[in-house]
Amino acid sequence: MGIYICPESVALTLVHPYYPNPATNRSPRWYMKKHKYIKAYESLCRLRNSRLQAARDLFYVRHQLLNEEKRLGKDMKYFNRLKTLFTKGRVRRATLAAFVVMIAQQMCGSRLF
Repeated sequence: MGIYICPESVALTLVHPYYPNPATNRSPRWYMKKHKYIKAYESLCRLRNSRLQAARDLFYVRHQLLNEEKRLGKDMKYFNRLKTLFTKGRVRRATLAAFVVMIAQQMCGSRLF
């Protein structure tokens, strides 16, 4: 449950050990949401092997954000997006399947004694 309230940079730090310090830096996607493209590019340069890969990812993330904005609208708030996990049939079934898989994964590793 904590992943939903965890800042993006902390979540990336757990996944990618070379990600910048979460106390001082944010994720490239966060920077792009705030229209700070230069900082987003610098952050991506730290994550990727070359500047060309960073530029490619900057392009992809920008278009991903534009598509999300077009599909969801600018006013789509966090709790409204969370609500769609349970109100739309297709998304609700995917959410339930993911929940069952995560619970099963946790139960397989637990001990009863």
